Amino acid sequence: DVWGYGITLWEIYSLGERPFGSINNYAVHILLKNSSENISDFLPQPQNFGSIEAYTHIILSCLTYNVTMRPRFRDLRDSLMTILTNDQ
Repeated sequence: DVWGYGITLWEIYSLGERPFGSINNYAVHILLKNSSENISDFLPQPQNFGSIEAYTHIILSCLTYNVTMRPRFRDLRDSLMTILTNDQ
């Protein structure tokens, strides 16, 4: 699903860090359920994210708590293709 994809991208770009540090899965669920749709307040931002702002936007859009607000994989593909094309 898109949430899992976003977490995977976050882990890749953070070079293998745990997304929520030492917080256990149940506590993360409660935290996200009771928060706004922006979880970037709870995710540590890896140092190398600053150089890839477009990827950061994609990752955070995947991690929106409200399922209906997350992008579709088709939209993610298009966004990633645009980024890759512009980088060449």
